[in-house]
Order: sequence, then structure tokens, then C-alpha cells
Amino acid sequence: MSSLVVSPVAAPAPSASAADQVASKPARGWLLGPVLDSLFIANLAWPLVALFAMVATETAAYQTFGYLLAYFIIMPHRWITLPLVFGDRQRLRQRPLAYLVVLAAVLGSCALVKLSMASLALLVAVDYLWNAWHFAGQHGGIYRIYSRVAGQIAAPEWEKWLLRGFFLFVLLRLTATFIPENSQPWLDAVAAAGPYLAWLDWVALAVAGGLVVRELWWFRQRRSSLAGVLYLVSICTLYCTLLMAIRFDARPLILGCALATTLVHSSEYLAIVSWHAPKSRGLQESALLRPLLAHWLLTLVGFMSIFAITTALLSGPYLATWLWINLNVSFLHYAYDGMIWKRPKAKTA
Repeated sequence: MSSLVVSPVAAPAPSASAADQVASKPARGWLLGPVLDSLFIANLAWPLVALFAMVATETAAYQTFGYLLAYFIIMPHRWITLPLVFGDRQRLRQRPLAYLVVLAAVLGSCALVKLSMASLALLVAVDYLWNAWHFAGQHGGIYRIYSRVAGQIAAPEWEKWLLRGFFLFVLLRLTATFIPENSQPWLDAVAAAGPYLAWLDWVALAVAGGLVVRELWWFRQRRSSLAGVLYLVSICTLYCTLLMAIRFDARPLILGCALATTLVHSSEYLAIVSWHAPKSRGLQESALLRPLLAHWLLTLVGFMSIFAITTALLSGPYLATWLWINLNVSFLHYAYDGMIWKRPKAKTA
């Protein structure tokens, strides 16, 4: 969700359906409302998730939670980007060729690697690195949404890159931590670079702390909203905790925070889509999607359930094919997500 901002295609539809009322801004600064924003965007309960992962790793409850996280939350949050793109007629009319070129490039590249290489190690590595960039861009973009909803003046570009760089740095430190010994040469090089990046940990913490302090100051001056403060404080606290766990090699805490970041990323994306989709004019033009948008909560839960049930029923080569399809969808999610949430550039006179 690179540079996630409010765009013209997200303008409210003329109809006043129940979904529109849920998705409209209920109070100054909130997107879905204080409770929903706190639970699913700011994810204030992430410490409980991290603690659960730390103490229940070997239990059946943890395995069940991991399955639901992977196939009820993570997988649907990637697939839902496709109807946002191809179900939005306004969006398709604006850049039809660009979306088709991305589709052909992703599917063609994945097929070429699959047919020409003995393993999918290259695609897995690309997926992880691209996903890290995607995580960082989405967190920064949601923070900018809150800033604009609160009426703040647009932040300078350097601030956007500073915040995104902090998230990306922590995720790269996490990557170097989990690379096994005697892996592929280029992966060994990444792991070896980890200790040399450690001196930047305090710089990264200072960056996050400075941005949080400034946001709190702005809130005191009534230049930001409580929703934006909660989001930035929560997400920065999570990543700072993860970074300190990596620095001091606290493995259980690393695993707990890593799991929490995955849940936070996926749930906040589904929440932002829930804020955007029911009031999108482009999606409302679709005769197929219009009745689904009118019952958004039921639609979303049903959509998420499809992937958990399908994965549970498949086995053997069918499951392998299904997971391969999902790898392709992941790349489409990263690529399209960087396109559909950007604010159009202002036209010069």
C-alpha cells in the first residue's frame, strides 16, 4: 500500500446504504470508528498476540491460530486486491494498459522461473523482500491517511521516506536473523551483513521515537487526531520491540513480535479496504459487486472463509498448485497495491 492516500475513486457513492454509513467517517479523525480503528488498524491488542505466540508455541491452539492467520487473514488480504482493481470500472478506464501489462509481467515471470529453475528459491526470496517493502509502504501510507483525515498539511517527502525506512530497516534486520547457516551464498552474505547493521539500531529507534514525540506534540496542539496518534504509537512500539528483541537475541520475543507484525499488516489492510470499498464509485458501477458492497461485513467474512475452507480441503498436487497460484497473487497484490492507492498527481495549469 505504497503512499496510501485518499483518492478520487474513493468518493462517497450517492446511495445511502448501510455499508456506506458504516464506512463513512463517523467522527473526526476515525475511519471506521474508535473501537474498530483501535482493534483492526491501530491493533492495540498486538502485545497479547505476541505473548500468546511466546508461551503457546507447542500447543494445538497455536497451530490452529497459525492456520487461521495464514488462510483466513493473510491469503484473503492479498486476493482482495484483485477485485479492487478489476471490479473498479473508473480505475480500469483510467489505466487499462498499465494493469494488463502488470498482470502479464507477473504471470509470465513466475511461469518462466518455475519452468527454468529446479526450485522456487528465487521467487520466495523476491516475495520476502518485496513483501518487506510492501509492509513499510503500507504502514507509512495509513499514517498519511490519518494525517489527511485530521486536516494536517501534507508532510514533506523526506518524512515519508524516513518512516518507511525505519520499518524497512527492522524487517531487514529480522530477515538476517532467520537465515540458516550454510544457505545459498547470497543469503549467507545477507546474514553476515546483519551484525554490521546493528550500530544503526539506535538511530532507527531515535527516528521512531522522534516521530512519535512530534505526533504527540501535534496532538497536544490539536494538529492531529487521536486515531493517528494511537496508530503511530502502536505500530512504532511494535517495531521498536521487535528491533530490541533482535538486538539482544531474545528468540521467543522475536517470534512473537514477528507474528504480530504479520497479523497487524493483514488486518489493517482489510480494515482500510472496508473503509474504502463500500463508498467507491467505481466499484458501485459493477452490477455484480453492488449488492455485495451493500452487505459488506457478510461479504468480507464469506470471502475470507473461502480461502480457509478451500485450503483445508485440498491435498497433494492440488494443494501445491493452489499455493503456487497464491504466490502469483502475492506478487500481483504487491504491484497493484503500489498503483491503486496513490493520489493522482495534480495537473499543471
